Amino acid sequence: MEAFLQWLRDLPPSIWVAESDTVWAYPFVLFVHTVGIALTGGSAAVILMRVLGFARSLPLPAMRKLFPSLWAGFVLNAISGTLLFNAAATTTGYNPTYYLKLVLLLFATLTLLPVRTFIYEDRASSGSGIPFRVRGFAALSLFLWAGVVATGRLIAYLV
Repeated sequence: MEAFLQWLRDLPPSIWVAESDTVWAYPFVLFVHTVGIALTGGSAAVILMRVLGFARSLPLPAMRKLFPSLWAGFVLNAISGTLLFNAAATTTGYNPTYYLKLVLLLFATLTLLPVRTFIYEDRASSGSGIPFRVRGFAALSLFLWAGVVATGRLIAYLV
């Protein structure tokens, strides 16, 4: 594992992010990651809170418009997160908090999918009510997304 992590750390983009003095390196990648978190987490929070009953005056089908920004943020985070991980691979690669974040991210995404499916169904347009199962997924997903953000911040402090 050490050899693989060192190889990641020694890739030219990793060296550039970790060692360059320009603001276009680490500060910019970190900024892009933060924007991605805002797009993903913010969009997910609005969608999930609406499914849980907040802002009932907003029609559920209107939440469909937030999914493109959610997935755009997800892609930004995947790219910027990979660059940030690679730049610190030899330390982050041994940090259990990083792997907890990835597990939480996986489950946060998976629990969001049934909510998305419901929102895109015709039942969401009819206003016939949100099934308990969908609300359960929404509550769990909201909790998991908060965990993703929290563990992401803690990576720098827990080794």
